[in-house]
Amino acid sequence: MFPPTSAGPSERAGFIDAPLTGLPINPSSAIVPPTANAELWPTERFHARYPDAYARWKDATVLLWGGDSEQELSTIGHTCREAMQESATALLEFHGVQGASPEIAKTPDRFSAVVNSRRADLGERKSELLDAMFACWQATEN
Repeated sequence: MFPPTSAGPSERAGFIDAPLTGLPINPSSAIVPPTANAELWPTERFHARYPDAYARWKDATVLLWGGDSEQELSTIGHTCREAMQESATALLEFHGVQGASPEIAKTPDRFSAVVNSRRADLGERKSELLDAMFACWQATEN
C-alpha cells in the first residue's frame, strides 16, 4: 500500500548537513512585544507599591520596544540596572529590612537581604531558587 521508507537516526540526521537552498526565511519580527496580563504581571499593584521602580522599568520597556532599540542598547542596559537598584531599595523599605548594604550598587546583596528576611514566608524551594538566581547574577556581573 505505502512505499517502503526508512526513518532511522542516520536518515533523519542528514538534514543537518544538507546545503541551504532557496531564499532565507526572515520573520517580520524576531521578538514579539509582551502582552499585558494582569494575572501574570500585576502591573497596577507593582506600580502602586513601587512607583519609582515601576517608572524605571517602564522607561526601559519603552526604549526596548521603540523603533531604534538597537541604537539604544547601552541606555536600555543602564536603565535596567537603575530599575533593579530602585526595585531593591523599594523592597528593602517595604519589608522594613535592616542591616542591608547602603551601597545602591550592591543590588544582588540588597535583594538577598530581603529574601533572608522573608525566608520563613517564602519557604525552602523559593528561597533556594532566589539564592541560585542571585548567585548567577553576581557571577555575570563580576
